[in-house]
Order: sequence, then C-alpha cells, then structure tokens
Amino acid sequence: MSQFSSQSATLIYSHRAGSPRDSVARLERVRALLRDADLQPEVVLTHTAAEVTAAAATAVRNGADLVITCGGDGTIESAANALVNTTVPLGILPAGTRNNIARSLGIPLNLAKAVTLLRSGEERAISAGLARCGGQERWFLETFTVGLFSALFPHADAIQKGDLRRVGDLFMTFINAPTAKIHLSIDDGAETIEASAQAVLGVNMPLIAANWQMAGGITLDDEHLDIFIYDRLDKFDFLAYGFDVVTGIPEDPDIRRVRAHTVTVHTEPALTVMADGFPLGEGAVDVRLAPASLRVITPSAPPLPAP
Repeated sequence: MSQFSSQSATLIYSHRAGSPRDSVARLERVRALLRDADLQPEVVLTHTAAEVTAAAATAVRNGADLVITCGGDGTIESAANALVNTTVPLGILPAGTRNNIARSLGIPLNLAKAVTLLRSGEERAISAGLARCGGQERWFLETFTVGLFSALFPHADAIQKGDLRRVGDLFMTFINAPTAKIHLSIDDGAETIEASAQAVLGVNMPLIAANWQMAGGITLDDEHLDIFIYDRLDKFDFLAYGFDVVTGIPEDPDIRRVRAHTVTVHTEPALTVMADGFPLGEGAVDVRLAPASLRVITPSAPPLPAP
C-alpha cells in the first residue's frame, strides 16, 4: 500500500485534456474516486502548461508527499518540469488524447483503476531529458525534435484533436520543409556526425505522437536517448516511412540511429527545435539525459507497451 495521506497530496487538474464538454463531470468523478481511496488532495484547476508547472512547484515548496496530475501527456510533462530531481513522486490519472506516458508505464487508462494504483503502486525512478536552445530550456519525457517534425507538430496535434482544417497547412509545411546541414556531437564529442537532412528526432520513451512505436528497445529507464537522423530519405521516402510507423512495420535500416547520454545539434540554416511539443526556438540545441531523475507511481511490474 502507498504511504501517502489525504493531507499531503495535490491534484493538478487540466481543463484542456480530452473532451472539454466532459471536463466538469470528469473532475467530479475523479474527486469521488479519490475520496473512496481515502485521498482528499488539494485541487488546483489549470488551463495552461505554465499553470501546471507553477502548481507542481508550489506543491513541492509546500511539502506535498505526492503530486497527482489528471490530464494528457502535456499536463504530465509540464508537472514533471517542477518535479525532476526532487523526492516528490508523480501520480498519473490519464485523461488525454494520446496518453503515451501512461501507456508506456503500464498505468491503466481507466480512471478508477488509475486511482487505485495511487494506493497499490510503487515508486519507479525514470529518466528525463533536458533540452536547451538559446535562452530557453525544458525537461522532456517523450522526445526532442529538430527540423521537420517540429514544424509539423502544431498542425498534426490540431488534426488529431479534431481540427481537420489544418490538413492543408500540414501538407504545405511538409512540402516546403528545407534540408539543412546538420552537425551532431554525441557524448561530449566522443562521436561526431555530419549529415544533410530535414529532421533529427531524439526519443526517450517507447510510445510517442499518436501512440507510435518508433523502434524497439526504447524504455524510460535505459539511461540513454535514441537519436534518429533522417539524412537518407527524400520526401517520398518520408511519406513511406510515416506509413510504416503508423502500421507498425519494423524500422527502416536506412535511418541512422545512435544512442547517447548527451547530444548537441547544430543546423545550417537554423531549424525549429521542440521538446515534447513545447517550442524552444531555432538554432543549436544541447540535450542531456538525467537517469532516474523523476519518481512516478507505477504498477510493480509495468508491462511492455504493444506497438
């Protein structure tokens, strides 16, 4: 059984997760489920990523034993930005569109079962990555992206959430994406890679985007990032690759994959950089992995995610 008391937890509830029409009813159901589990946390209602991070930081300062998030991957990731390298664990009640983090950790998508897990689960220390670009930095759990994937993300995210008007924008962004000269320095210069490509993708967890599994052998606690360099694909190859990922076909041997604890990416011209869909600007990005830096309540033996 978990050691958390009803007075030592904070629930951060995102009104933007899932269907807005169901938000109020979902909150009442979550509160009832938590009461049944003898958990009565302080409830903080949020609408933006900044509000989520601020609420988690306040909970840490106030001595909370547990921070619970109810929302999607963005809510979890924003809370994690205040919880990395602290002793305060994160409890996850998945209520988003994709729920990649919950799926990757074996956390039930059913809210009642997820609440039960807060009592029956155990703490697991997972890795988080830190991306710095210009004057901005952000911890990430899923991915950092440079180039094409960063440019496509806002349109793809909107489409997945139902805004089909963005299909044309996504297509034009894809067609007009530039190819850049890319220099990667792996593990503080232990290896350098020169490439001409439209995109670099760094992955920290098994499932990303629309529950896609980019490749095998990726976990949240394997103490390295998997870096994918797309320098051998033209536009047609990219479309074929995207279809392969969606349908679960094994990874393309033409895509370079390296593993790293740290990586610095320079591009010419400067390409757009994102960490978990959060824009960091354009230009060089420094990324490092912090193993076992975030505590999360998970099942005692998380199952491997299905492709």
